[in-house]
Order: sequence, then C-alpha cells, then structure tokens
Amino acid sequence: MNPLLVTGATGTVGRRVVQALRRRGLPVRAFVRDAERAAALLGPDVELSLGDFERPDSLAVAMAGIERVFLTSANGPDQVRHEGNVIDAAAGSGVQLLVKLSTVGAEAGSSLPGLDWHGRIEEHLRRSGLTAVILRANLFMSNLLASADAIAAGTLAAPAGDGKAAMIDPDDVAAAAAAILAGVPGRCATFELTGPEAVGHDQIAAALTAATGRLVRYVDLPADQARSGFAAAGLPDWLVTHLDGAYRLLRSGSLDQVSGAALQLTGQPPSDIASYVVKHMQHLGVTGDPAGSPSEVAARFIDGINRGDLDALVTLYDADAILHWPAGTTTRGRTAIRAVLGQLIGTRPRMTGHVEHVLTADDTAMSVGSWTMRGVAPDGTPFSASGHTADVLRRQPDSSWRMIIDNPVAAIP
Repeated sequence: MNPLLVTGATGTVGRRVVQALRRRGLPVRAFVRDAERAAALLGPDVELSLGDFERPDSLAVAMAGIERVFLTSANGPDQVRHEGNVIDAAAGSGVQLLVKLSTVGAEAGSSLPGLDWHGRIEEHLRRSGLTAVILRANLFMSNLLASADAIAAGTLAAPAGDGKAAMIDPDDVAAAAAAILAGVPGRCATFELTGPEAVGHDQIAAALTAATGRLVRYVDLPADQARSGFAAAGLPDWLVTHLDGAYRLLRSGSLDQVSGAALQLTGQPPSDIASYVVKHMQHLGVTGDPAGSPSEVAARFIDGINRGDLDALVTLYDADAILHWPAGTTTRGRTAIRAVLGQLIGTRPRMTGHVEHVLTADDTAMSVGSWTMRGVAPDGTPFSASGHTADVLRRQPDSSWRMIIDNPVAAIP
C-alpha cells in the first residue's frame, strides 16, 4: 500500500494520527519542517518529507505516490493560504481522499478568526473537486494542560460561566481520522466530533478533585478580566479575539451539542472528562502515581465496560469481592463476578459516570459517584439505567486499589 500523507505531523492531532495509523500497520509519510524534532516525536518507522506550506514545490514532492492525505496545520493568519496550498497540491496529484481537521462552528465570515479561517478552507476544499471528509472537532480536552500550574495550585479559572461544552480528547479525534483514512473511500462528508457529554467547568474541577485527591475550585472570571489577561500574557491580537469569542460561545451554550460520530467512526466510545483527567494527571501538574488512586479504578471500569473488555474488568476486583448487581442479588468472588459482568457486556452497553467523593482511611477507601448506562437486551429491546454507586476498595500490597464491594444502586430502571 502507498503511504498515507499526514501534514502538521508534529502537532497535537497530527502526531496522534501518525501513531494511530502506525498501530494499524499502515505506512505513513509525515510532512514536516524539522527532521530531527519529527524523528524524536514520531519514531524511526515514519517516512519524513521535509518542506514548508509556503513552498508548493515541497508539497508536490510530498504528494508523490500519495492517495490519501490528512490535513491540519497550525492556527494563525497564514492558515488559509497554507492549507489551500495543500488542497491545490492534492488536487493536482491524483489524491483520492483528503481528510481535513476543522472545528465546530466553522463559517467563512465568522467574527472568530479561527472559525472564519476553517470556514474559508472548507469552501476551498469543496471547490477543489477532491473527495473529502471534514472533521469538525469540539473543544479539545487537552486545552486544560495550559492551566496545569493553576490546577496544581488548586484553581481552575476561566470566563466560562455555567456554560457547557462537549469537549473531546485529541486521541479520539485522531482515532476517527485514522479510521477514515484506513477505510474504503466514500462520499464527501462532514462529521462533528465530540465527547460523550457536555461538561461545565464546575464538573471539570470536580473531576480534577476526585482524581488528584486535592481540592480544585472553579473560579468564573469576568470576560473583560480574562481578555485583559490574555493580552497581558503576550498572546497575538487574533488569538485574544478568538479566545474571547470562543468563551462567549461556551457561555451561550453553542458548544454543548453531543454527537455520536466518534463512536460511529471508530467503534469505540470517546473518553469522558473523568477518564481524560485520570490519564493525564501527571501532565496536569499533579505529583504521585495516578495508578494508585481509587478514582482510576472507576475510570478503568467505565472504559472496560465500553470496550467490552471482560478481563480488564475482572482485574479491578479483589479475590473475595462482593458485587451487588443485578439489584437485589449478591455475587461473591471473581469467578462469579466474571459471569455476571460477561452477561452485562453482552448487551453492548454504553456507560458514562464520574466520581464525586473519595474517603480514605489507611488502606480502605469509599468511592462515591454517579453513572448512566444504555444498552440493548438480548431480545433487541433497548434499556437504560442510572444511579449512584458507593464502592469500597482495598489497597493491595503493590499499592494498587481493587474493589471489595461494588454497589451500583440503580435509580432509574
């Protein structure tokens, strides 16, 4: 198979697309400016094509023998020209499929620079005649990493009000792109990629608190104070304008729509905010071993349910654990619990949830949270349930935690 070309290959999503394609065993050619940095980030088994978006000749070289392209580039005033050059090079070299990373709300003429630029690029792509798929992503969960120092100090500050956004993990965006690039080219299409639920900054702070064991408070900044702070930090004018507008959209509820496209494209549910926080605790300025937290057990349980990974689920239980599920029954021991969980994941459930409180005393902890589950019964009947859970966990000799009592109380059958 000819290699797949990834532009912006060292960026937030581009490098993840490279990794996702390599995990599928597909050859990748990365369009990069800095070979040394790219080799360090991407590894030795990725072909590098050196060039610059400003140089059509380098794009022509990169396109040689290429049938499929993933298009992304750095945000900024040059983005329209840069990505337009890629589109033109692809159209002139027989590319069969181009997948473009865009953003929710992209529209030429928008007052938000980023939305305007993506909208103009989308229009250029539609005029090109290329078979193209546009992935409009919601806000990235990885934006939280920019606040790592403040989070470590106990504060999540933003001019977000009580607005919610269906934020998405960049890993899930890359997985969707890789699935399209690896599949059979179809018709032109546009997908909106979101996480599994819309979350507010108070929920994000709660997830950070539960995962880290430290109180993290959400501080709602006045919009004018935040804008002044962006400018004082030395951000370019266009970015100050864009961030101010993006938070305005967030406060207005314009970013709270949830899409099932990520699940549709990849076959795997996208990460929720609690799972993302647990996965990136170290990057969020938190010291210690995240694998040792009771909150990670909850995140792994949800992930195991959604992936249908029975083995991973069973490892979360102590040898003599008790499961109070289905309601009104008691199941004791891993073997019996495995049978019950096997029946549960056979319904292909989709689960979300978050930990609200963790109380720890010596080597015992109680994890309190809420959850929602939807699935399809063996007879084809859809079902849903939600409620609270009060699980008791025990610290193991290796310092990991396992459940000794799993008590998911269903509130809505």
